[in-house]
Amino acid sequence: MAGVAASLACSHRPIAATTPQPPSGLPRGLFLDIRWTGSVWLAVGEAGRIARSDTGETWQLLQTPTTATLTSLLVGRGQDVWCVGHLGTILASSDGGQRWRLEHQDREMILLSITLTEAGPLAVGAYGSALQHTGTRWQRIAIDDEDLHWNAALSINGQTWLAGEGGRIVRGQPGNWQLLTEGGGSFFTLAPTATGVIAGGLGGRLIAVDADGRVTPIPAGSLTWQGANVDSNGRVVLVGLGGAVATLAAGHLRLANRADRMALAGLASGPRGVFAVGEAGIVPLRLP
Repeated sequence: MAGVAASLACSHRPIAATTPQPPSGLPRGLFLDIRWTGSVWLAVGEAGRIARSDTGETWQLLQTPTTATLTSLLVGRGQDVWCVGHLGTILASSDGGQRWRLEHQDREMILLSITLTEAGPLAVGAYGSALQHTGTRWQRIAIDDEDLHWNAALSINGQTWLAGEGGRIVRGQPGNWQLLTEGGGSFFTLAPTATGVIAGGLGGRLIAVDADGRVTPIPAGSLTWQGANVDSNGRVVLVGLGGAVATLAAGHLRLANRADRMALAGLASGPRGVFAVGEAGIVPLRLP
């Protein structure tokens, strides 16, 4: 969640190892991203915490080689998984997220999102940060000449979409980016659609962008959207500040708020429903 993650950006905790914990119920505390890998749930958050579950009922906090805040997860091919975060942290797993190794760190860098491009994993973040995995190492690349934040990255149909500060959305591949939107409130999240993407962000900013770059605003009040994904029924689901939850289908937006009103950062859909993460930890999500 870019907003909550950014608020922790000045918390430069030392890079050290976390310790594993025995299985328990739903973990509490700040979590910022969650994914269903096809066989297990994984969630990442503050203090280098990574939680893993086979069922979504019992979770285990794993040992990790960092205490830096982790912000985004990528499920790659086979058993490969990556996550990124503060202090330029990139962790990798080759066994579906059970064991993790440190692949990159840079105390001056804050990474906020990671996606799988045709060239390999791409991590982006604050102040224009971008790292491309070359197959053997992580290499800095330039998206543009600005030092603005890239908050979300998504790859679909051979194209990568980036969204961020200043209402910017670009599309393309490393070395060949096309600016599609600019100006207005920042975007924090992207979700795929049949024709392009949905981008959500600050103060109710919600738009659809099609494959030709045409932008269609979607009325969404003043809610700030922090995370988006697609559920098992093909609907775009959005979560945000104040416990906001929405579903978008056929251009119709249905809104609700969780009773606790605690900020939500991201979500994922799996065989046992939808789980969200945020200030309250990992929570099952009831959709409107």
